[in-house]
Amino acid sequence: MGVNRRGSPDRMDSIRRSPVTVGMMNTLAVAALLGGAALIAGCVPTPTEFAQARFSKGASCPKDRIKLTTVEGPPPPPELGNDRERIAMWRDKNHNPTFLRADGCGKTLTYECTEGSAWNSNISTSCTPTAEANLDELTRRATVDLKCPAASIHAVKGDFRTELDGCGSRALYWFDDGKGDWRVMVVPIPTPVPPPASPATTPAGAAPS
Repeated sequence: MGVNRRGSPDRMDSIRRSPVTVGMMNTLAVAALLGGAALIAGCVPTPTEFAQARFSKGASCPKDRIKLTTVEGPPPPPELGNDRERIAMWRDKNHNPTFLRADGCGKTLTYECTEGSAWNSNISTSCTPTAEANLDELTRRATVDLKCPAASIHAVKGDFRTELDGCGSRALYWFDDGKGDWRVMVVPIPTPVPPPASPATTPAGAAPS
């Protein structure tokens, strides 16, 4: 039997004959991959964790006093009707958000949330208290801000947010994280500008007047 040095024929032959060595190496490799994946996934907050943290900070409310409930989001645009294929495409375009209602310390807020990706740093978890998701609450506020009954208030889609019209005025709402509450600006409803009149044309062969 030769000297058992690193890389010698005797040592290499004994490694090849060992049934445990390859199996252990494969097991360790798989464990390392799974452990790395778990570590990466653990760094991405879930929508529930994100919404809870944001509500806790904005409302100055301890996390153990916050109740989170999954709720239905706003319906698809009316022009989609009952077309399931178009509705599915609309939901996919909007990243199939999850809507979470947070209740705690006398406040209620609904968040529109999207879950981040552990594998793509460009896709992060976010939860935003959109006007669309809080339409009932904002309509209640608009009855005061617009001095208008709820039955006369309706939502319109603005350039950057949902706006509420009623009794000749428009309420623009956005959420202020610093205050932990909605802010509003009331403006007159813009008057539609009529299209310019088409210039009069002279029929062919007719003398101009």
